[in-house]
Amino acid sequence: MLCEVGIFLVLVGNKYQVCWIKDVFADSLCAELYDPETKQRKISGLIEAMNRFSLFNGLIITENDEYDEIIETNDKKYDISIKPIWKWLRMNVEL
Repeated sequence: MLCEVGIFLVLVGNKYQVCWIKDVFADSLCAELYDPETKQRKISGLIEAMNRFSLFNGLIITENDEYDEIIETNDKKYDISIKPIWKWLRMNVEL
């Protein structure tokens, strides 16, 4: 929960518009994506949010995972970046 609040504060502080859809954040957070069920749930929820706002780029913030994935579904391509929280914070917080 602490990570979610921290990320929320960084987004709001950087003037991002933040909203939730049925507990789905347009950018998603999870500890790891090793479990196929967790990965599928996070990606499905993110794609649902991306469709709602006509977005094609999404982000999942994890503890340590980092890679990009292109998901093709329903004749659409979604570019999803998976980033570790420490790297995302370094890119988004001014010290």
